[in-house]
Amino acid sequence: MALGFAYGDMSATAKVLLDFAKEAEKFQLKGAVLGQQILSAKEVEALATMPPLSVIRAQLLGLIASPASRLAGVVAGGVRQVVNVVKAYGDKEQADAPAAA
Repeated sequence: MALGFAYGDMSATAKVLLDFAKEAEKFQLKGAVLGQQILSAKEVEALATMPPLSVIRAQLLGLIASPASRLAGVVAGGVRQVVNVVKAYGDKEQADAPAAA
């Protein structure tokens, strides 16, 4: 019988335990306790396949930031088009002014 504790990344601990269970002949993972919930061996395997918490946080921030950057790009593109039209109109006026004089 063995007992393991994880105070940080639970998925990394589950992965280490499963890797050890594959290498050791007499070690068999029967389950785990996460907080107040009892996990089966299958649930521990699922927990072990999850990415670390830092990766999940980065992915979540990327999902949140993506629409904002797209919106900023669309707004900037519209402003850029207006500026280009005004600049082209100003250039045309300057080109027409010496010909009229």
